[in-house]
Amino acid sequence: MRARTGDMDRTLHWRIEREEYIEDAGVEIIEEPSTEEMLIQFWEMANEVVAMIPETRECGEERYGV
Repeated sequence: MRARTGDMDRTLHWRIEREEYIEDAGVEIIEEPSTEEMLIQFWEMANEVVAMIPETRECGEERYGV
């Protein structure tokens, strides 16, 4: 389904009005992390898990002879 240009204009207009309303109300807008920031966090966590693998492998060799 394609959005018509008028639909996109209305959506953009609504977003601008919403942001102005929030600013007028004095509410602090908390931005969510970008996709890039989330990927960086994911890779940092993945690297921590990978760092544990040698310990896990040693236990497996001792227990199961793998």
